[in-house]
Amino acid sequence: MSTRIVLLLLAGLGVLVAGCGGSGPQGTPPPAGGDDVQTTFEVGPLLIRTAAVPGFVAEDIPNPGGGVSLVALYGSEIDWMASQAMLDRIVFVRSHAGGQNVWVCNLDGSGAVRLTSNTAAENAPCWSPDGASIAFQRIWPAQDWEIMMMNADGSSVRALTDNPVVDEHPSFAPEGRRLAFHTNRTGNMEIFAMYTDGSAATNLTNHPAMDLQPDWGPDLTDPGILFTTLRDGNLEIYEMGSDQQPGK
Repeated sequence: MSTRIVLLLLAGLGVLVAGCGGSGPQGTPPPAGGDDVQTTFEVGPLLIRTAAVPGFVAEDIPNPGGGVSLVALYGSEIDWMASQAMLDRIVFVRSHAGGQNVWVCNLDGSGAVRLTSNTAAENAPCWSPDGASIAFQRIWPAQDWEIMMMNADGSSVRALTDNPVVDEHPSFAPEGRRLAFHTNRTGNMEIFAMYTDGSAATNLTNHPAMDLQPDWGPDLTDPGILFTTLRDGNLEIYEMGSDQQPGK
């Protein structure tokens, strides 16, 4: 397997993830370890879980200047990195005279930037796990809700669904390749999942009561999906496997 290095640079709550070449901080990679273990460690606001593969090494790089923590991960694969997308940025919706649009700001509310500008109503924005994309729902006047995707800077806005029904509440899977959402395309609100290009939409629930607002669990290998439902006569929280078959 080819060796890859990921260098994490944290300054306060800011996160920069950059791929490097095949050498360590001084140009020489550390020796490969022989233990097939999985290690979890914390670096500032990041929780990092390295892959359970031989030869994977995580190494702290001292920084006498303070204020910045450097960690190099050496190995063939990174299993999961829970950075909570953009830890230093919040994505939200702001109403205005013409509709509701998507904005981002710093954790303290400063530096607000408007990412979309139109007369549509937009809601439920969420970061992709790598912080590179934002999914959200949009409705134009006299139309229906659709799932949208755009880059983190607001560019390349595209529709992932296009149906004469409601598609709402996108939620990224922890591996970043799938979205869960709820829709009434079967005649009742059910939980669906699809790839982030809008393909392979799959019905995960099929129940007379409404199933709504899915949200993935954090486990990369078996995340599961939490959702709200009216199956008990009032709104309750249920959980199902992410490979749930229709009819449950």
